[in-house]
Amino acid sequence: MTYDTTRNSIFLTLGEAASQAGLSKSTVSRAIRDGKLSATRSVETNSFKIDPAELHRYKDAVQVVRNTVAKQDGEQLASPVLVEKGGDDAGEAVFATRLKEAVERAELEARVKLAEARLSDIKAMVEDLRSERDEWRTVAHRSMVTHQPARRGLFGWLTRKAG
Repeated sequence: MTYDTTRNSIFLTLGEAASQAGLSKSTVSRAIRDGKLSATRSVETNSFKIDPAELHRYKDAVQVVRNTVAKQDGEQLASPVLVEKGGDDAGEAVFATRLKEAVERAELEARVKLAEARLSDIKAMVEDLRSERDEWRTVAHRSMVTHQPARRGLFGWLTRKAG
């Protein structure tokens, strides 16, 4: 643990944070690099300084994600003990793969719902167009049947004057 006199707080090194979280140093370092865990670099040693509260927040977030993935799959992770205690890279890879699959599945489900909504809108539009077409067909048919063309020539002129 290091003490920052400018902030009056205690910070953890990468190794201390990894051991407290039950993760490997590479996992904690990757979380910092990916922006999932915030940390600052020490000017003197160029090492990471991690706030314990931030580490606790990250551990809680990881646990929530793990539980969510496990519930979505309907089963436990392949090796949750390895992921939590040993920080085994194989267990972390399984977790990362499951997380990625869960995110992709959620995205696909959202796309399917959107496509179904669009399809129902298009079906309603087609039905409206068909009913309008049928109405216009009826109107056109009636006008053709009731409309008699004007007769041309002398006979047409005579019948128009008589009628």
